[in-house]
Amino acid sequence: MTLVIGAASNDPTSVAVANTAADQLRNAGVRASVLALDPPTLYGQAIPDGRVDAIVGWHQAGGDLATALASRYGCPALQAGRLPDTRTTTPPPPPASNTPAPPSREDSVRAPSNLTGLCDEELQASIDAALTGHADVGKVVDQAEPQLWKMATVLPIMQDTTIAAAGPSVQNVELAGAVPVGIVATAGEWKKTRP
Repeated sequence: MTLVIGAASNDPTSVAVANTAADQLRNAGVRASVLALDPPTLYGQAIPDGRVDAIVGWHQAGGDLATALASRYGCPALQAGRLPDTRTTTPPPPPASNTPAPPSREDSVRAPSNLTGLCDEELQASIDAALTGHADVGKVVDQAEPQLWKMATVLPIMQDTTIAAAGPSVQNVELAGAVPVGIVATAGEWKKTRP
């Protein structure tokens, strides 16, 4: 068996984790290698073209669960079809220009989201309901997790943990939410009450 693990070349931690995983796989008899590529090439070409079999990357924990669930496992929206051209005349060609045209939306590199391409229509209705607020996101996640684990689409290797604490001598500290926006955002209001 041969396995190519992709990692973003601008992220030394991901490359190190990919190399460690490849070492472990080689010790188990798998011909594993690491392909470190710049992110646009990794996500825009190597994954869709099948040059990598797995990737090592980061997945942010926390935040809006419904959005995270939809971007990670949601089915892509249907593309709008083009109507046939019923015009009988063709417009004249635009004047020649030496200035290159700006890139179109189609030429832009899309940010990675549903890397696996997984699309489970049974889950999609629940994901949509959670996104629109018509279903409790916690219940949707509880329903989706067993199905996603059965499909083995993601193998979490590590979860980064941050612990925040404040002693009784500090007031106005908000310990809920993500560190950069929930906790540190209120730092201007913190007050020390005793030495």
